[in-house]
Amino acid sequence: MPRILLLVDRQENRRLLVEWLSPRYEVCASPDDDAIAQRFDLCIVDSLAFQRCWKHLQARQDREHPVFVPIVLVSAHPKLKSQQPQLWKIVDEIIVTPIPKTELQARIERLLRKRQQSLQLKLGSIEGLETQGSQADRLLALLELEADLHHAIERNELQAYYQPIIELATDRLVGFEALVRWQHPQRGLVSPVTFIPLAERTNQIFEIDRWMLKTACTQLQQWQSRSPDRPTLQMGVNFTSCQFHDETLCETIATLLDRLNLHPQQLKLEITERSLLEPTDTTHEQIARLRSLGVEFYLDDFGIGYSSLNYLNSFPVDGLKLDRSFINKIGINANTSEIVQSAIALARKLNIAVVAEGIETIAQQAQLKQWGCQYGQGYLFSKPLDARAIAPLIHRFSGDRTSG
Repeated sequence: MPRILLLVDRQENRRLLVEWLSPRYEVCASPDDDAIAQRFDLCIVDSLAFQRCWKHLQARQDREHPVFVPIVLVSAHPKLKSQQPQLWKIVDEIIVTPIPKTELQARIERLLRKRQQSLQLKLGSIEGLETQGSQADRLLALLELEADLHHAIERNELQAYYQPIIELATDRLVGFEALVRWQHPQRGLVSPVTFIPLAERTNQIFEIDRWMLKTACTQLQQWQSRSPDRPTLQMGVNFTSCQFHDETLCETIATLLDRLNLHPQQLKLEITERSLLEPTDTTHEQIARLRSLGVEFYLDDFGIGYSSLNYLNSFPVDGLKLDRSFINKIGINANTSEIVQSAIALARKLNIAVVAEGIETIAQQAQLKQWGCQYGQGYLFSKPLDARAIAPLIHRFSGDRTSG
């Protein structure tokens, strides 16, 4: 059911609109301007409320673009739009009162159909999303989420979480994988499964990758400076292929590492097969330049694509990260166990490192150690945590019992 927001200060007009519209629509008759931040399909505002909240409505329209969200002004003054230029940018239709009930309903229905067409057009441009029936609200929420994502970095809503990577033979901490999280002001913690695909479709992933790179490396330097005698830690950062189109990438990373006094070998850039579906000469050149600095590349989610072995031949990687979908079947599915064992043996022959993702049991760790897997991460050791919660783990896995 379409949701209509009423910002109508005149009590009698508000009561009448609720009476006329509520049988067909979900009507929110809120006097609070904060309601503008909520989801609605159409807004009806009178001239008194408009004077108070037109800037909020304009900001909402800018955020929703290009999805059409009609704003309707009800007024007894037909020449109001010519007297107030800001109306041209915000108001889609002026309804002059008094007006018959049937005409009002017909005009509202026409605007809502126009909104639905705009929504369907936008949804049709998002690959992999269905647009029929009961999914409309969920898809609309995704579009609103996409709009909010544009401002997530500037509003400091993104957070970096870190999951320890452990040397399986010794239980020694060797580093972390940095993972991005989004703390949305209204929705709470948004799963990366939801917002990373949105970021990739809208090219916002470029900014998110760069923010994570800077944030994770800065955090690593802070941990290192607090305990300079502790063995050097490493940081894995997820990277998408769009980064390789930036000709200044190598210089940007080199400058960052130099400023933070980090060794290039401490940075592990994790790339997936999916991000390398259409490699270019530029991609090869950028990877070669970064590896010449000492930065290492790991092939993430290894084994779930169609061309895992082909990428080992095409790209000079320094390590593999075995996908958790294989690790959680160790000891349960004989074929999967054989695949994991073969992948580890192959990596050893190629002299590249192996990290097993998603280790949850001691039995899985023991089996991986027996097969020669060097490193692992997963809930057996720790779930991803923010920087403040990581400090005790650094002490725990390094054997450091000092405080601070």
